[in-house]
Amino acid sequence: MKIQALPFLQEIASKLPLAVIVNNFILMEIDGGTSTMPGDNYCTNSNKITHCKYVVVFMILLHVFTIACNEVRKLNYISFSEAVKAGEIIRGRIPDYLPKGSFNIHIIYDITSSETWCEFEFISADAQILKNALEIEANFLPARLQHIKKPDSWWPEFLGDNLNIQTINEKGFSPYILEEKCYQGFDYTSLLFFVIDWKNGKGVFHRTICQ
Repeated sequence: MKIQALPFLQEIASKLPLAVIVNNFILMEIDGGTSTMPGDNYCTNSNKITHCKYVVVFMILLHVFTIACNEVRKLNYISFSEAVKAGEIIRGRIPDYLPKGSFNIHIIYDITSSETWCEFEFISADAQILKNALEIEANFLPARLQHIKKPDSWWPEFLGDNLNIQTINEKGFSPYILEEKCYQGFDYTSLLFFVIDWKNGKGVFHRTICQ
């Protein structure tokens, strides 16, 4: 989605006779050189009115980009190579240890939080490669994996509220949990929760928000 933010804000700046509310408690009027901000009437001087306009424009710009970033991307790829070419591994949306022969890949990615949901299929010849990467099957679920919101129609119904290992196994899936570092030099981590149907060559994973 392309946002023409700068021309939009320039137009507002040139026509700003109004008040702008920031964080619901700062109110400033620059029409006629008056101000209702706490403290001195900073905007009463004509030179400072121009400065105030730039402050308002900056606050609007910040608000616009906050809204722009608060969105979810839905991506679909026929093959793993197509997803790689689109930069999904570089962006960290899918791990590089997914089988190279994976196909029918669906990704939902929350830009604000980096929370991710993914569905993929793989051929039987790649099953062992994936098993080696996922290592040990999980025998319990930490609290942040017990309630996963359903992002789209393709996400399995049983992977939702009150999730537990028994339910996953009864549906013919095997659960795996891997931990990822979120930021270099910080202790925040996210969990990659894989649920795999080895018999039918299907899998999904959920990347949690960093904590």
